[in-house]
Amino acid sequence: MLIRYRRYIYLIPLVLGLASFLSLRQISAYGIDDFLWLAVLIPFFGHSISKVFLKNRLDILERILYSTGLFIFLMFTLGLILNTLGLLTHRDTLTPRFVIPSFDAVFLLFYLLSAFTNTKVKDVANSETRLQVRPYVFSLIPMVLPVLSLLGVMQLNNGGKGFFAVTNLIAILMYEAYFFRSKRTKSDLEIGANLFFVTLSLALSYSMRSNFVVGYDVSQEFQVFSSVVRNGLWESHLFNSTYSACLSITVLPALLKTILTFSSQYIFKFVMQLVLCIVPIAVYLIAKKQIKNTSLALVAALFFIFQAQFMFEFPALVRQQCALLFFGLIFVASSSENLSSFAKKTLVLVFGVGMVVSHYSTAYVCLAFLAIYTISKLILGNITYYKTGINSGKSRATTWVLTPLALVILFLFAFFWYGETLQSTGGVTQKLYQSVTSFDTFFSADSRSSFISQDLHIGSQNSNDDTLNSLENASAKKGSYGQAASQQSNIYPTSQSAPQVNSKLQLVTEDMVNLIMPTLLKVVIVVGAAAMVVGSVMKRRIIDDGLFVLSAGMLFLLLVILPTLSQDYNLQRLYQQLLIIVSASFVVGVQVLLTKWRQATLGVSVVLALLYFVTTSNLVSQLAFGRSDINLSNSGLGYDKFYLSDDEASSLNWLQDVYMSPLPVNLDTYGKLHAESITTLNNSRLIQGMLPTELYKDGYVYATNTNINKNLVFDTYGNQEVTYNFPAQFLSQRKNLIYSNKDSEIYR
Repeated sequence: MLIRYRRYIYLIPLVLGLASFLSLRQISAYGIDDFLWLAVLIPFFGHSISKVFLKNRLDILERILYSTGLFIFLMFTLGLILNTLGLLTHRDTLTPRFVIPSFDAVFLLFYLLSAFTNTKVKDVANSETRLQVRPYVFSLIPMVLPVLSLLGVMQLNNGGKGFFAVTNLIAILMYEAYFFRSKRTKSDLEIGANLFFVTLSLALSYSMRSNFVVGYDVSQEFQVFSSVVRNGLWESHLFNSTYSACLSITVLPALLKTILTFSSQYIFKFVMQLVLCIVPIAVYLIAKKQIKNTSLALVAALFFIFQAQFMFEFPALVRQQCALLFFGLIFVASSSENLSSFAKKTLVLVFGVGMVVSHYSTAYVCLAFLAIYTISKLILGNITYYKTGINSGKSRATTWVLTPLALVILFLFAFFWYGETLQSTGGVTQKLYQSVTSFDTFFSADSRSSFISQDLHIGSQNSNDDTLNSLENASAKKGSYGQAASQQSNIYPTSQSAPQVNSKLQLVTEDMVNLIMPTLLKVVIVVGAAAMVVGSVMKRRIIDDGLFVLSAGMLFLLLVILPTLSQDYNLQRLYQQLLIIVSASFVVGVQVLLTKWRQATLGVSVVLALLYFVTTSNLVSQLAFGRSDINLSNSGLGYDKFYLSDDEASSLNWLQDVYMSPLPVNLDTYGKLHAESITTLNNSRLIQGMLPTELYKDGYVYATNTNINKNLVFDTYGNQEVTYNFPAQFLSQRKNLIYSNKDSEIYR
């Protein structure tokens, strides 16, 4: 059965008019307007943009990626134009009455231009105007995964058990096992749907927890975004923070907020997560170019998704989601076999600029990577490119068009954007200087991220008692209760209880989760990376494959030996970003280890990836110990730190209403994040810490659910997190309890 789809395109202007009318009038239409924007208009708009600028015959996944990237870039541009007009005329131009007419005008312009543009999509249809139904039917199967994820979130948020959340993870395992076991030829559309919906399911299982944003960085990101929404303008100097330089958390979500009826919280919790779900498709296309095998490339992309930091960190790094997409798009475009050399170079610049204005650290890493890669390639000189030899077929080699000129242009633009416009370049320059000139602190844990100290065992670690004493001595503030009161406070270091291991089976399970699988996968990746380098040297691979691995390794090493840098961009994020372009090393490693049994490479790769997912997703911990993290239960370290209940939010709003300026408010680390994200209290009056040397006599104290019900306070000293018991008795003797509910207390 075939569908003739061109006749339906003429309905688009009518749909646009209806959606715009509902949004401008703020008419609640049971989510119909949001559905029209997200499922019809925005995808069609992105497709129209790519049709106008890219008339080439493209694979469908390439078309989707370029459409998404160009749409976001155009939104950045439209937002900057409207914002500039607003600053010049002193009007709130990032509001519906200005944004929606402007959006409609640009939409219709590209709609008309695309109507006269003849482009074709490969791998989907036999002709431009006829689409086959079967690939679309199979592509809809994984849509059940996000539904299960949302059911699990709703169940947990209402205090229930994690039945649907666990079922969702098991369903992902079953779906992937079925997908690879089926011998039916899969289209790229099915593979893209697989990656998109699996990622969406995992992202929502984290981001949709609580009725408020969940995570560390996202709380501060949301504060910056909220200020743009309130003011109807983006002012880069409003917060003295590099977050203000990120259009991905200011202009882009502010524009989306004007056309969608979602609350501000759910723009971050749901809408922006859709961008993250596109990133694995870029990983798949890059891996496919490197290993010339569709199934193995899909395994490499799934391995990228199944990283713990991707599932539990990147849903709460909204500013980095767009940047990661642009980072991947740079390499997809530069290696495309469907684009001309000019189109490749142009897209590399466009996506590079989009990355720079999205997130500073991602841009720094990309520019450093490209610099190492470019210099290495220039030193090696003009080397002949060879076919990969991974398959026995005579497929021609992929060439990566990453020119020194593009690198120079992006460096200059980054300097202009961060330095001249937003005055933030000095930050990275200062960090580099401090890192290079502070090798005497190389073995100090305070000078590097905790990941390096704990995972790589570099840097001395003080005991919790010593750290608490150091914090107490260093945190003395004028107007606090002081050292004398501290000696009588009975505050002692504490920590969360670990899962109880009651049998040899549980001990083996714990070792598999924490030691065996991570170590095994590290060995496989190292073997694969070495094989890619050796393959390039032996001319069995193109030189770029080896240079990518070497450049990534040099960056990784640089972050270890320059400790001060690791405080601001930890190794987990660097690893995840670089995995976008070297994820193929995982399946290459399996190939090398199974040299005599190459026919088993796919099966073993799938099994390893799924076993890794079972451990990183907390599924094993939940089934074995009944304990996991925020995605599967209402307990665990992530829950205690990041979950914001409705009662806690109510008490924070009450505090904002009765607050007497300029009194300070003491909170622990994560209570302070919550206050920043949902209130307009002055950041300078929110004081982190609950030690007597940190508590102000004339001020408020806000206690979270974790503080009062779990007797746990989170604080920081230098680069270390400190935990100690909540000083309930101390506070009750010296302050008045002015507000209380089951999840929070406020003292004055």
